Amino acid sequence: MREVLEKNFKCRLVTDDETEFDILWMDSGVTSTIVSKLRPFQKVNHYHGMSCLSRKNYLGKNLMKIHKALPEEYDFIPQTWLLPAEWCDFKSQFTGTGADTFILKPEALSQGKGIFLVSSWEKVNTAERYIAQRYVTNPYLIEGLKFDLRIYVLIYGCDPLRIFLYKEGLARLATEQYVPPDSKNMENLYMHLTNYAINKNNENFVFNTDPTRTDVGHKRSLTFVWKYIDEHGGDSKALRERIKACLIKTVCAVQPLLKHSYRTSQPNDYGNNKCFEVLGFDILLDQDLKPWLLEVNHSPSFTTDTPFDHQIKFDLLTDVLNIVKLDPMKHVKYHQRKPEVQQSAEGGKRTREETAELRQRKMDKRDKYELEHCGGFTRIYPDSSTEKIYEQCIKVAQQVWDEAIGTTRGKEMLRRRTEMQEKKKRREIKTHSQAKVPTNRKPLYYLNPSKVVHRQKVEAPDISAIAEVLSTYGCDPQTRLLVLRSLCQATGYKGEFALEEFKGKEEEDAAEARENILGLEIAPAHSMHPASAGPLQSLQFTAANSEDPGKGLPQGDVKAVLQRLQVDFPQFSILSALPVDSKGPEKSACKKAKQGYVSGCLTLEL
Repeated sequence: MREVLEKNFKCRLVTDDETEFDILWMDSGVTSTIVSKLRPFQKVNHYHGMSCLSRKNYLGKNLMKIHKALPEEYDFIPQTWLLPAEWCDFKSQFTGTGADTFILKPEALSQGKGIFLVSSWEKVNTAERYIAQRYVTNPYLIEGLKFDLRIYVLIYGCDPLRIFLYKEGLARLATEQYVPPDSKNMENLYMHLTNYAINKNNENFVFNTDPTRTDVGHKRSLTFVWKYIDEHGGDSKALRERIKACLIKTVCAVQPLLKHSYRTSQPNDYGNNKCFEVLGFDILLDQDLKPWLLEVNHSPSFTTDTPFDHQIKFDLLTDVLNIVKLDPMKHVKYHQRKPEVQQSAEGGKRTREETAELRQRKMDKRDKYELEHCGGFTRIYPDSSTEKIYEQCIKVAQQVWDEAIGTTRGKEMLRRRTEMQEKKKRREIKTHSQAKVPTNRKPLYYLNPSKVVHRQKVEAPDISAIAEVLSTYGCDPQTRLLVLRSLCQATGYKGEFALEEFKGKEEEDAAEARENILGLEIAPAHSMHPASAGPLQSLQFTAANSEDPGKGLPQGDVKAVLQRLQVDFPQFSILSALPVDSKGPEKSACKKAKQGYVSGCLTLEL
């Protein structure tokens, strides 16, 4: 990189304490603070938040989320599990025949470190954090060797998204003849892994010292691969289109996150051009020429061990800096302006119409410049012929992002989706009109999936049926279960509900229950004051964490509970969220409550 800047752009290296730089090139990720301090003439080679793609665990998590919504569009991802969080599901994949093979990768390492294959779950250390994927056992081979493709992609704009694909790349070959994995060869990394950092240590590795020959050695060019596929009966043109779609969809899956991070740091960058990122996508081909995304590198290696390496990477970086329009004299012009002009350049106050006009003017100018200076790059998004195809991917990614961060719009979409699912299952329920005589003793009803005691499933209620129940008395077991059901949906609990009424010494039973099977408690407000018995005016219930009785529920979950109750029970208005009475059975839970969690009593009034 330094050679390219000094030779082709006449730049000099500045010290860390100098702020008058034109470009900041970092091998590690960039912080939001650095991005927010960039001036109009400065650029940095990373986006804050790009770890959502570059870290294996985040990549798997983000793509598997959107895969659930668009399975046909995101079918290029090997089935993935995050361990140990998804250990039970992963363990169930093993059939016991030894025919299933999985590849495990440490979530934050690179260059093939710590990667291994397994065909038995007993060989996996459940205390370590891994990304597990179903191993592709039928890869496309070149001269009997497994290989993957390193494809270079430039992201130069996230709002709106702008993606460029470089014409050349690398094919990295393994150094041992491929044989499907079995107990004898599963530990042979030179056969199953294509990482250059691993295979270069094998005595069989051949370095390509002639930049004009791309058909020799264990590192070859994309041009050679396309030619090889065509010569062996494949269709490289159709394959390249599939790979291009894979690249665009992958970036579209995290565009809302990148946009949010960038606009938070640079709200007035109307040119959308202070950050750029060169990504290295690793693609594996199976024998049907279907591309599989293995990982994304946010700092692909630009070291050059051979003249062949040097030529490809030198040309790549030159074209990158040409597209981002590196102008060493730009900062001189900036400082020649008056202070008020500098402030305007960094983002003064503008109307919405002025802002839209300015953005469009800058985008038109960029389009013209990039078309003339793209070099070996091709802009693959936006593209007039395919842009509408990927709008749905970004739209779904936005919905997933909104739901993840809990925005108002996201919660509304989640509520609508839940209602649509409930309408399909909704049935008429019989209401209990006979009122129960209140007693001094407060009955306790708990979620207890470990015991089968009066176990029953509760169907989605009709609002009118709830109103009838609540108007008569509102505190029979069925009503309690309905409220429990709503709370569990809001907090993510999945399963059946067990209704238990503890008898005997109330406080001892309650304390024991809270220590062992704590779930949710509900009782009518006037059950604590028998003298005021009459038509139900309010309900009080306590929400706590069923996994850790003393921890309570996260504040976000309590907010979700309140919002969910407002939807399911419009007859109620939320009065307050009160702390638990530390003198009662909640004393131990109250003592154990940790900062950032809520364990309290919520009061609703009719």
